[in-house]
Amino acid sequence: ILSNNRLKLFSPSLLQINNLTELSLSNNKLTELPEQLGDLRNVVCLYVSHNMLQSLPRTIGRLTKLRVLDIRYNNMKVLPDSMSELCSLERLQAYCNELERLPEGIGSCSRLKVLRISSNRLASLPVSLGNLALLETLDVHNNKLNHLPDCVCELTGLIELHVGDNDISYFNENISGMTKLQTLKANSNGLQCLPTFIDSIKNLRYLHIRNNNIRTLPETMNNLEHLQVFDAKNNPIHFPPREVWERGLSAIKAYFEEIKRSGSSRSSRLKITVLGAESCGKTSFIHCLTKNCVPEKVQPTIGIEVTRWIPVEDPNMAFILWDHSGNPMYDSTHQFFFSPGSLVFLVSTWRSTSTMILLRITRVWGSSSRCYVSLVGRVSYR
Repeated sequence: ILSNNRLKLFSPSLLQINNLTELSLSNNKLTELPEQLGDLRNVVCLYVSHNMLQSLPRTIGRLTKLRVLDIRYNNMKVLPDSMSELCSLERLQAYCNELERLPEGIGSCSRLKVLRISSNRLASLPVSLGNLALLETLDVHNNKLNHLPDCVCELTGLIELHVGDNDISYFNENISGMTKLQTLKANSNGLQCLPTFIDSIKNLRYLHIRNNNIRTLPETMNNLEHLQVFDAKNNPIHFPPREVWERGLSAIKAYFEEIKRSGSSRSSRLKITVLGAESCGKTSFIHCLTKNCVPEKVQPTIGIEVTRWIPVEDPNMAFILWDHSGNPMYDSTHQFFFSPGSLVFLVSTWRSTSTMILLRITRVWGSSSRCYVSLVGRVSYR
């Protein structure tokens, strides 16, 4: 053990100890490790945290008996690809460095159980990460992730997941397969919602989502029987009411239980009807709305086309879009699609008086049906 000695150079004499199993060089001033480090074949634990290392020697892969590697608090930007050869590695602590990527072969470290890579500069994670079937703890908080990668959701044996202080705006449905997960920390992201399928993570005990943009909590939270700690401070939550969720988990569960008992519910399935004259751009408008881009070519709508749309920004919301043909023969049927609380978009090219007539008719039907009508103008530059 040579920690806390202000060492600036690696002592060559250490390379002569063939039966060395643990090497601790933490809290020194080392700037590099020798390539000969790979000759210490019996090393099981290697501690080199709190130094000034910028890299690891490529021969690190020769340490096939290595179980613990601690390289915290250094200046490393990349790790050598040879790390994929560390077949016995169980614990890797590499947080508080300057890592911009992980080795693509990290998934070959098949015995890895704990991976802590927080406080780096990671904008993505290698696909092979999903091969770590024995991984129980993954800590990637304080990086540059803008979404939760699919490879993380493939870690079905994961027990702890820390993804706070990134830029993740939503959880995709693949996270529902992480049934062994007990701790999920996602503080200080851009989360817009907590998904309804959160109850698929049946063993969840600790859920931390403070400092996000979450406005609603799903009623399915009541199905999380093992949940013990729920931290949602500093979110603009309006459902359940603030006076309920600020009182804690027991109050939230009691509120949802009362909703279930009383038979009342909160619908997040919304109906959108799109009307307009022939060739005015109704289908293109729907494409822009759901795909966030302008289509190159569209086919005219025949009759009515129904599309189901779930925005990635809020998977709790579901929209049913009704695209009506502009053929005048269908005009008389429009009134049957006006339902309370629905939204009607009237698309216009601003070129014909028929649009204004249809707008007046739509307003009459809309007001009597208590739905909302919005006029969408399409401008052509010719």
